[in-house]
Amino acid sequence: MDKPAVLDALGYAECPDCGARIHCGTVGLPNLEKRHRGTKVCLESKAKRDKNAKMKKNGTILNFFNQPKPTLVPTTISSVQLIQSPALPRETAPNTKLAVVTQPNPIIKPGISQFINKLRHLTKNLPNTIPEASDDDKLAEFGQNPANFDNWGTNKDDLWQEEINPRLKRVLGWGTEGDMKDLIRRGRKGMEGLTNYARYFVEDRGVNESLFEGKLSHLMIALEEMCVHCYMKFVFVKHSLCGQHQRIPTSGS
Repeated sequence: MDKPAVLDALGYAECPDCGARIHCGTVGLPNLEKRHRGTKVCLESKAKRDKNAKMKKNGTILNFFNQPKPTLVPTTISSVQLIQSPALPRETAPNTKLAVVTQPNPIIKPGISQFINKLRHLTKNLPNTIPEASDDDKLAEFGQNPANFDNWGTNKDDLWQEEINPRLKRVLGWGTEGDMKDLIRRGRKGMEGLTNYARYFVEDRGVNESLFEGKLSHLMIALEEMCVHCYMKFVFVKHSLCGQHQRIPTSGS
């Protein structure tokens, strides 16, 4: 009898059928039943696991019965009378055995994407002069939990073709239409939401970051230009104010 699925602190649960570790999102265990158990991916994983277990069991039994029997060699030494000698003090042999240190299995951490780090940095450093996004902005649909866009029974390659690419193409176009700066807004319904969407599918679901990098290349260029422009404007204003202070005459002049 399969043990019931248990949701861990990170929102993952082990499928009782195929043993895969599935991210259940904010909905919890109902997502495991609704979007994974009984799907094609689940059934194929279960069949592969059962096949491997059966092959391993059969191989163990065959190895046991196929072991060569030892050949008995008759002794050629006749029995002799044992000669007792005076007892000698025992010497303690040095212990030459090396202690075997068992190391725990390494913990594999989720991959950290350099592209996502750059996108997050640019989004975080958008100046306050950029308006905050509202429900009417194109990027507003990315303001919700990105796990809501996930299809739990789909692998990472099909996720890009079936979910991510069509959505980005619908919102951003081919990335060359119009001015990308018109899309850039601050806040959860703006660049922050889009960044979180990309981060989830790259770092949590393993989608190739180069796909996002190519799709968002023009948007990234616009982000960099806006950040650099605002920074240079700040430096220019600061330098001008410092020059004005230096030209103020003193009372003794």
